[in-house]
Amino acid sequence: MENLVALRERPIIINSSVFEGIPKASCDLHVRQGSKIRYENQDVWKDFLIILEDAEDFADVGGGNTGSGVYGDVNGDGVVTAADVTAVYDILLGSGE
Repeated sequence: MENLVALRERPIIINSSVFEGIPKASCDLHVRQGSKIRYENQDVWKDFLIILEDAEDFADVGGGNTGSGVYGDVNGDGVVTAADVTAVYDILLGSGE
């Protein structure tokens, strides 16, 4: 099972190619409590079939924080950039570390 954690209360508008190749039918999307409906109604995000309102709990056990102190900073450089999206893509496809 794959996991993606989104800690923003409101989903950002993203290009449909961002999650291209990600198994959205089986990848769990973890969102903040009370924000599931927003993700279910937002283009691209709504393609995830499993949306769970437990992002804070999931992140607390290491699911969403790389140790840099910045949520979403997958590569640990202290900022959230397109490189982090690429890293998530690689992780979900199994080509990352």
